[in-house]
Amino acid sequence: MKNILLTTLLLLSFISCDNKKNSEKTVSEKMESNQPEKNNSFESLVNNYLSMKDALTEGDANKTADFGKKMFANSKVLLNDPQNKNGDVSDILSDIEENAEHISESADKIHHQREHFSILTKDFEDLVALKPYAKTLYKDFCPMYNDNKGAYWLSDQKEINNPYDPTMKNCGEVKQVISAK
Repeated sequence: MKNILLTTLLLLSFISCDNKKNSEKTVSEKMESNQPEKNNSFESLVNNYLSMKDALTEGDANKTADFGKKMFANSKVLLNDPQNKNGDVSDILSDIEENAEHISESADKIHHQREHFSILTKDFEDLVALKPYAKTLYKDFCPMYNDNKGAYWLSDQKEINNPYDPTMKNCGEVKQVISAK
C-alpha cells in the first residue's frame, strides 16, 4: 500500500512539474507573439507609407498627417533596435523619421506633405532594397509634378493612383516592378 501511495505521489509530482514547464513555455510564447517581429515592423512601416500614399491620393491632409504620426513612431522603434543602429538602415530610418514628423505636423498643408512624401519615396525605395517586403511593389512616376520635374512613388497596385494631384489620378506610369522577397 505504501508503495502504491508513494508511486502515485511521485507520478503526480512529475505531472505537476511537467505542466508547470508547459505553462511557463506557453506564457513565454505568448509574450513573444505580442512582440513585433523585426520584419513585421519594417512591413508595418512600408504599410504606413502605402496608406499615406492613398490618403494623399484622396487629398486628405488630416489622414496623411495621422499616417505620418504612425510612421514617425514606428521608425523611432526601429531606430532603437540595436540591429538597426549602424549603417544604411539607420540612415534611411533617420530620414524617414524626420520626413514623417514634418508630414505629421502639416495637417493643414497638403502641398508641404506631398513635398516630403516625394523625399520619403526615395527612402522607402532604399529600405525595401535592404529589408524584405512580402508584396510586389510598383515604382510609379508622375512627369507633371513639381513644375514638370516629376516625382516617383511606390504602390502595391499596378493601377496608377497619383498621390501628387488628385485631379489627375491616372497621370503617371509604372517605371519598375519590385518583386516580393
